[in-house]
Amino acid sequence: MMKKTLVFLVGLITAAGMSAQVYNYADTTPSGHVLYYNIANGEAEVTFKSYNYPNYGSLIDSTLIIPDSIVYDNVTYPVTAIGYQAFAYAEMQHVVIPNTVRTIGMWAFGPCQYLTEVVIPNSVTEIGQGAFGGCHNIVSVTLPDSITAIASQTFDADTSLVSIVIPNAVTTIGAGALSQCYSLRSVTFGHSVNSIANGALSHGKHLDSLIFLSDVAPWISDIFYTDTLHLVIDIPCGSYHSYYPKFGSNHTYIVPSVNLSMTVSSLAPDWGTANVILDADQQDVRCDSSAVIQATANYGYHFTGWSNGSLVNPDSLMIDRDSVLTAGFAKNSYTVEVNSSDPTIGFVNGGGVFDYLDTIVLTATAISPYHFVRWNDGNTQNPRQYVVTSNALQTAIFGIDTFSVTLNVDSLTHGTCTGFGNYPYGSAATVVAVPYSGYQFSHWSDGSTFNPYTFAVVNNVQLTAFFYENGTPYQDTLIVHDTVYIDIPVHDTTYITLTDTLYLTETDTLWLHDTIYLPQYIHDTIYIPQEGIDGTEWLAAKVYSSHGQVIVDGANGNTVTLYDVNGRMIATKRDEYAPLHFDVSASGAYMLKIGNHPAHKVVVIK
Repeated sequence: MMKKTLVFLVGLITAAGMSAQVYNYADTTPSGHVLYYNIANGEAEVTFKSYNYPNYGSLIDSTLIIPDSIVYDNVTYPVTAIGYQAFAYAEMQHVVIPNTVRTIGMWAFGPCQYLTEVVIPNSVTEIGQGAFGGCHNIVSVTLPDSITAIASQTFDADTSLVSIVIPNAVTTIGAGALSQCYSLRSVTFGHSVNSIANGALSHGKHLDSLIFLSDVAPWISDIFYTDTLHLVIDIPCGSYHSYYPKFGSNHTYIVPSVNLSMTVSSLAPDWGTANVILDADQQDVRCDSSAVIQATANYGYHFTGWSNGSLVNPDSLMIDRDSVLTAGFAKNSYTVEVNSSDPTIGFVNGGGVFDYLDTIVLTATAISPYHFVRWNDGNTQNPRQYVVTSNALQTAIFGIDTFSVTLNVDSLTHGTCTGFGNYPYGSAATVVAVPYSGYQFSHWSDGSTFNPYTFAVVNNVQLTAFFYENGTPYQDTLIVHDTVYIDIPVHDTTYITLTDTLYLTETDTLWLHDTIYLPQYIHDTIYIPQEGIDGTEWLAAKVYSSHGQVIVDGANGNTVTLYDVNGRMIATKRDEYAPLHFDVSASGAYMLKIGNHPAHKVVVIK
């Protein structure tokens, strides 16, 4: 029978004797130690009495056995709680806590510096702040599956604690719960831990293993406060991607060994391929396997990223589950630059930045008198459809226009001609009429009597050479280009010799249908009393000479160019409204071209 000692008693007993409230009731334990209790609501709590009582700061030899119940006034009360600082600074090595205890209060055993181990029964559901803090000699702690939280500083400064297992029902671990446990090497966290507060494992300088049983990493703050570069984190298979962002790359991750597969493919096989090129950890005893995957773009395309968001290629990654990734590709963009071989004679359109295999249109536009010849790659299409396959430079090459000089004779029996063919624009052509025996050259169909005859080629030219038989007067119809001296009205048929001079008076009219007979073709100047050449008009423009100038009136904005008889350009002018005046250095025949129309001969007398 236990020895009962009543030190101080305050009691309240109901009429029925069913309830009592007693403070600081003393009783002797089965191990012979005096403990103090508070009794309330039919339950007993081991309580702190006073600093001068044996269970505070006094030696409790070897093992302390806390009873599961006490008897007071013939009533049995279960011991369900160990109160605030109940055993603060007590000097026992072992403690047995009965399975009737549900709560262990704040600092209940702290600091009990001689306590070496603690076994907490499954009846305990709550352990208060610092309950075992400062117990420097505790080597091991057995926690019950019934608790749901580890309060802050619960095992703070338990410097001899080597390992601890957090039960599966625990969801939170408070700040500094295992702080300053300098000998702590391993902590196992149960399936339900979802939050670990600041400094929970701070200053664990020998900590080298954390074992997590949950597939999802808990929320953590700054839990270490010390160097943990060599810490091994043991996690469940398939959880690497959950834990890695929380703990970072400074640790080694270990997971159970399983067989995993990594499958990679391309979103667009015609654009590129994807492969697993290395499975580095096949011999590792771990769930995660290090795989290297690589995407290879086909020509004209480029890699854009993996379906997991990674842009690295090749990419080395940890596989913690059967994985399927796809590689994305996109078309390359290329610059097609277009140039003209000479911007003064032609220009090009159609260049820019385009995607691979885009079809674009390149257009070369020549400036008259030039024309498109070919592109620098030999293609002669214009406009040209061009398929973009790379960065490219396409240059349009232009050439000057060429015109034909075609020669005929009035009769194949009279003579022949040389000098026909194709000539570049503006070049000089020299044609020669060669009479056969018994014939002499008369004139060209444009009125020229030069032989050889040199002129500038600015359009296609067709000339006929006229011949006459030796000693035979030549009958010719007077045309605009025929110029003779006339001194009598020519309204009828007239015979004249080379020495005859015909003067045209101011009142006389020369009719184009008038016919004269000449011993040979005469191509001289008609002297008219008033200056000018009447009737020379084309394109509604009037052309005449005055005071040693060629004057063009009414060109209406067309470009007018004056050449000498050898085809050399003398001047080019253009005006929308005013007449154009061309100075010439000497009397003679000149070629005048208005716009793109054929050139005409103009005679100037200075």
